Amino acid sequence: MPDTGEYTESETEEQGNFYGELKTALCWNDSKHLSFRIRQFVETERKLELKYKGLLDTTTGDYVFNGHLRKNIYLTGTPSIEKVYSAASRPRLRRNDIDPDRVLPGGLKTLFFKDWVLGPGVSYDSTRQQHLRFSMGLKKSPQVLKHGDRSDLWLTGRCNVEVDPRTAEVSTFGALKVKMLKYNVTDKQDIKVCAGITFENSGKGFTHNPYLKISENNISARFQKKSLMFLYEL
Repeated sequence: MPDTGEYTESETEEQGNFYGELKTALCWNDSKHLSFRIRQFVETERKLELKYKGLLDTTTGDYVFNGHLRKNIYLTGTPSIEKVYSAASRPRLRRNDIDPDRVLPGGLKTLFFKDWVLGPGVSYDSTRQQHLRFSMGLKKSPQVLKHGDRSDLWLTGRCNVEVDPRTAEVSTFGALKVKMLKYNVTDKQDIKVCAGITFENSGKGFTHNPYLKISENNISARFQKKSLMFLYEL
């Protein structure tokens, strides 16, 4: 609450491609409330992106949700993360600008100037007085900082600007995240550790919130704002 290619005209061009399945989870936080969370991300062949997040508090019955509809504009070609894993699995197809064995396999040029996705659209938030706003998003496709046989280190980032159509009030949001993935810690266990920070500037002023999330398969613990949340993905 982390994209590709050209579409071709056919009878299926309006069908949705699901990049990431529907995700549901049970959440428990310091307030000792059990909540049910749902998340969905869909992108069509025309690069229309629909993202939805909802949270139902089973104690109070309150339900809050938000989401957006955007037109993704990919400013470069194939994401570098695909090239890195392709080069790692098929060494004979390696390119001079991609080396999966080094730190920053895609290089500094890719880190700063490639893999950007621009997304104009609209957003909706049930907790706001004016639910619907115009938005412009900019996100960085995941950047591989270090790749190994049993671990990976990624960097992701995104920002968003929203405008209230009635008052012309502007709010901004940004996020940076470093993710470490450790594969096959045991025969059935993978570990993910995410450290990040979010920034927001709205009518309430500027705020920033660092967080840490540790996941083992479908069980996670998230630390943020001196609070702790446990999640169990269904």
